[in-house]
Amino acid sequence: MQAVGPKEKHRRLLYVNQVALAHSAYREADIDRAQSLLTNCPTDLRDFAWSYLWRLCHVVPTTPTIPHSAPVNAVAFSPRDEILACASGNTIKLWNPSTRNLMATLEGHTGTVHTLAFSPDGTMLVTGAADRIMILWDVPGQREIRRLPKQAGPVVSMAFSSHGETVAAGIPSGEVVLWDVNTGKSVSFAEEGRNTIFSIALSPDGSLLAVTGIQKTTLWD
Repeated sequence: MQAVGPKEKHRRLLYVNQVALAHSAYREADIDRAQSLLTNCPTDLRDFAWSYLWRLCHVVPTTPTIPHSAPVNAVAFSPRDEILACASGNTIKLWNPSTRNLMATLEGHTGTVHTLAFSPDGTMLVTGAADRIMILWDVPGQREIRRLPKQAGPVVSMAFSSHGETVAAGIPSGEVVLWDVNTGKSVSFAEEGRNTIFSIALSPDGSLLAVTGIQKTTLWD
């Protein structure tokens, strides 16, 4: 059995350390560094550990993507995860999240769509935009049902009530709008001091409305 000299021992130790570093780089998702370290390993020392890491570095996971021609400002899944609504520019696209096929394109806004929400049963979609308009859509029919005329400012946040009959909407200037989707009628009220509104949410039982602004959240009955 041939003895291993100090120089060879040092070379093998460097190899082990290099493989260990490659493993660490792979775990940190730095695939380029891992591949570089493995490529520089001596060919005569490459063992099972090297081969295993090399295969891992060359298996690229498939990440589903849906391309858009403009920035996507809002997304929402339907209650049964059958539809993914994406607001891009002034249009809303409905996608099948399983096949990533386009189901429909909803057009009606003239400004950038900032927010959207599905009704609890998934049959309706409400959208709000920079054009200060809210539109209620029939999802199965892929058509506009009705719209609420221009508000005091852009519509930045929306939420459906649990019974699906009321939509709450937030306007940055501090105004909250409650819209009856059956009658088309609406009422509005202003936050105290017209606090800037960033987001709104309705409680599951529909009895409370949370309104977020600058350094505070207001609860409304």
